[in-house]
Amino acid sequence: MSKYKVMNINKIIDLQKRNRITQKELATFIGMSKTNLNNFLTEKQELKVVTLEKIAAYFKVPVGYFFDECEATGFVGGNKIVQTANGHVINQTIGEMECHKNLEVAQEKIRGLEGKIKVLEDLVEVLKNK
Repeated sequence: MSKYKVMNINKIIDLQKRNRITQKELATFIGMSKTNLNNFLTEKQELKVVTLEKIAAYFKVPVGYFFDECEATGFVGGNKIVQTANGHVINQTIGEMECHKNLEVAQEKIRGLEGKIKVLEDLVEVLKNK
């Protein structure tokens, strides 16, 4: 399985709660509206790196604190299904190159299965003729 790092929005929310910081206070510090911050925290918009750096600075944590290690466990409709170390399952959009690579791997597996099917079909014919 491939290892990945994925953003864990809940870590920002947990820091807010532990430090008793409102979304409005955090939004003001990082220079955005409360609505935009809420959109990031509810994953309606992607969080930009520069914004994440400001949030990390506010809470005095490294940017890496907001990421979990995970493993790819499968693919569904062009999305990578990843599972974080704490058990969360996330759909993550994959890039075109990775999609083509996964397609090639899948096609190779299909060719291998087709070969096995042919062998089994031949075996069935031999058994029928006995």
